[in-house]
Amino acid sequence: MSKRITVVAGIIRKKDFFLIARRAPHIKGPGFWEFPGGKLEIDETKEVCLKRELDEELEIEVIECSFYKSYDYGSDDIIYNMNFYLVNKFSGTIRLNAHDKIKWIKYNEFRKYKMLPGDIPIIKDLGR
Repeated sequence: MSKRITVVAGIIRKKDFFLIARRAPHIKGPGFWEFPGGKLEIDETKEVCLKRELDEELEIEVIECSFYKSYDYGSDDIIYNMNFYLVNKFSGTIRLNAHDKIKWIKYNEFRKYKMLPGDIPIIKDLGR
């Protein structure tokens, strides 16, 4: 039986640009780029998880967000239930706590970055 882990991530967008963050050397999956977020904790809603994770990782406060899409991704051992939210508005100055770099990129630039495998299906979806 596979272990299931629920993950919530934010698609932060400013006009035609998407924010991606590179995982720092001390984090699992170092060097991979991702939409920031993390694991859902017990008794936490997905929206609360998103707000907590973006506060912990980037020190920003999510003011307005909306559910975008979810899907399962993984192997026989671990299935990640991926949940993505569009972050339409946030406040604060981005600081890097779990990442060593961020970039604001246009959609056609995603192919230049080594994205986490679990994020790749949502990138394809964003291009539709």
